[in-house]
Amino acid sequence: MRLHRWNIFWSIDKQSYTYRGTDAGVKQRLKEEEEARQYIYTKAPEKYHNLLVPDFELGCKRKIADPEYLDSLNRDNVELIPEGLQRITEDGIISTSGRDDRFDIIVTATGFKVSQFLTPMDVIGANGSTLEQQWKENRGAQAYLGTFVHNFPNMAIL
Repeated sequence: MRLHRWNIFWSIDKQSYTYRGTDAGVKQRLKEEEEARQYIYTKAPEKYHNLLVPDFELGCKRKIADPEYLDSLNRDNVELIPEGLQRITEDGIISTSGRDDRFDIIVTATGFKVSQFLTPMDVIGANGSTLEQQWKENRGAQAYLGTFVHNFPNMAIL
């Protein structure tokens, strides 16, 4: 167990060199950026490459793991739609271009504004009030067992 923990420590410590402005750091970062690009190219369909390959340096945003996300883009029932949301309907999503798609489940990734949580979105509940209003009136963000929000049926927070 100690050897395993030691290996984890050194692999993470080694990554820190990637973000230094030294010649060695820049060289390592460029190498890792190329490895990441090649990984995307081998996993994701070519039609998505320009959407998935970052146009910024490694370290400017969080590195993400790929728990088979890129592989899922090869499935017939999966499509990456590079648009914003105009509106969520009772049974789907209308995108900013007006495209109307039906879904059994919608998963949103709201970004890293942790202090704002879900409130930058205008989520309207069954009683007509917004999520932001409800949480302001009830001592902040609350959900049953940390998951389901009162007055917002079928909304689960993970």
